[in-house]
Amino acid sequence: MFDIYTIFVYYVCMKDIQYTIRKIPKPVDLALRKAAKQRGVSFNQAAVDALRQATGTTKKPLIHHDLDWFIGKDNINQKEFDKAMAWLDSLPNDMDL
Repeated sequence: MFDIYTIFVYYVCMKDIQYTIRKIPKPVDLALRKAAKQRGVSFNQAAVDALRQATGTTKKPLIHHDLDWFIGKDNINQKEFDKAMAWLDSLPNDMDL
């Protein structure tokens, strides 16, 4: 067994907090492993990055790319756009959501 000095040195030398997390759902495990492999980082780094992102404590803001295909498009069919806007304008203003 470890003596008190060994335990003290171990904790003093640790600069970061460590966790043991149990009962991780399989889809979460697979997503973290996939993210780690795609980014070329360790599983631990992928998990820490995911925790930072989820808690809003990341250094880099999350950038979404799901509307990149639309941003800057100038070839929108004006007739179709006007038709869609007319439909939206025809909806009642007091719709309960």
